[in-house]
Amino acid sequence: MKKLFFAAGLAACLLTGCATRLHIVSEPAGAVVRVRGEGRASFRWETGKTTTPCDMNVYYGRVSSYVIWPDGTRSVTKTVPLSNWERDTTISFCKTDDAAK
Repeated sequence: MKKLFFAAGLAACLLTGCATRLHIVSEPAGAVVRVRGEGRASFRWETGKTTTPCDMNVYYGRVSSYVIWPDGTRSVTKTVPLSNWERDTTISFCKTDDAAK
């Protein structure tokens, strides 16, 4: 019975250990977040019901993200490589940086 619990615990650790916690922040806050994983699901942009600042677990090797500002304009797209060994990654967006480009 102990072996069964050990195996179940090990499987749970392996399955949850592959996620990276992604923090998305913006200045000004309140922008709608769009995220796309690179790989199998790369054709799909996901819009969460989240606005910045937000946290999410991602299971991809690389993530592309952009935000839609409260005035309806879109930010530049940022792509971030993720590692299984990294637990947290932050993507920052700034409205003034987008206006300068």
